[in-house]
Amino acid sequence: MKNPIIRTASLSLMCLFALLLTACNTNTIHTSTSDVVPIPEKPNDLQMSEDLISGRIEAESSDERSEAEEEIIEEAMTAVRDTKSAITALEEKNGDAALQILERAIGKLEIVLARNPRLALVPIESNVTMNELVADIEAIRLLRKQAEDALEQKDVQTARRLLRGAASEIMITNVNLPLQTYPQAIRAAVRLVDQGKFDDARLALEAVLNTLVLTEDHIPLPIIRAQAMLEEATNVLEESKEENKTQALNLVANAEYQLRFAEELGYGDWDKEYGEIQRKLQEIEGRIEQEEVTTELLKTLRNKIQLFKERIQ
Repeated sequence: MKNPIIRTASLSLMCLFALLLTACNTNTIHTSTSDVVPIPEKPNDLQMSEDLISGRIEAESSDERSEAEEEIIEEAMTAVRDTKSAITALEEKNGDAALQILERAIGKLEIVLARNPRLALVPIESNVTMNELVADIEAIRLLRKQAEDALEQKDVQTARRLLRGAASEIMITNVNLPLQTYPQAIRAAVRLVDQGKFDDARLALEAVLNTLVLTEDHIPLPIIRAQAMLEEATNVLEESKEENKTQALNLVANAEYQLRFAEELGYGDWDKEYGEIQRKLQEIEGRIEQEEVTTELLKTLRNKIQLFKERIQ
């Protein structure tokens, strides 16, 4: 099942433009994280098709599930619809209809629990939004510095406005049914219906619907792009052509920049693994320069980045 992707412009362009106008022409920016942090040079071009990157982003945005997972989600969605139908029946003082509907809902949820006794949340609704940020590391550092200065002056609203669009990510928002508590709440409502307390049962069911849990996953676009670039670098090197050395180096350099960009945006909270990944990339660049075989090292690093991305999203 694929979710429609909502694409939004990111970060106030006027704000960024103002920042860039005030930027100095040096290669370093003073920040609060360290005294002087070098700004990596952004590669001039990308020697791969943008379609390959777009395809990787679309794949990350898609919500493909197995048939078994789809069945579980459908059962949970049916239980929520039944809850709403039971509320309508209770408003009409039709206790028999409400009981029949609620018993069906409990049966659906029991099936789900029997299949997955440890399952806590079942997504019943998803929304995918992609927030695209067009900027460079220097602009992000300047933006962060201005926000930090605003906070030091206790100007929270200026800092909030500055950072409002400081994201480059796919955001997947899920509405989830809490599987460990929802069935018990339905059973409690059934007991009220049995006692003829239709209004109390209706209020209990309305409260049950308010227990649906909202979760968000934030998948950094720069890391997705870096993965696509390293995958293409692997493919290029496997062809073993002389001219591919330059292209592979270009792809690795672009991937390195994208990972630094993700770090500057705070994805992973300056996780130490960024440094380990950067050192591996530099090692790979050296091996490509020496025309040593690096495809297995690239594949290992790609797996490491995938695990890292899953951990921080």
